Amino acid sequence: MLDSITNYFTSLSAGWFYLALFVSSYIENIFPPVPGDTVTVFAAYIAGRSQERFLGVFLASTMGSVAGFMTYYWIGLQVDPDFFIRKNFRFLVEGESRQTCSA
Repeated sequence: MLDSITNYFTSLSAGWFYLALFVSSYIENIFPPVPGDTVTVFAAYIAGRSQERFLGVFLASTMGSVAGFMTYYWIGLQVDPDFFIRKNFRFLVEGESRQTCSA
């Protein structure tokens, strides 16, 4: 069973393989319960068997992770700092409220 799954993923074109890895890494950063590391380890195993996809696996998983992180960064830039004060996350806000929090 595992051999048939491995052979299927080895026979995929590199573009689909990298796209699946990118999406898996991206979703792992957006919705953490998704087991993105498991997919990355399996992709590394596939890359070890074929000996030609290491750089692609590395780049696809890194770019997916960075894209997921940057999505959260962009969302954080869009949120007003008062949102964090109302939710009692004062330690995240710079300026005067940060000083009153530590006093």
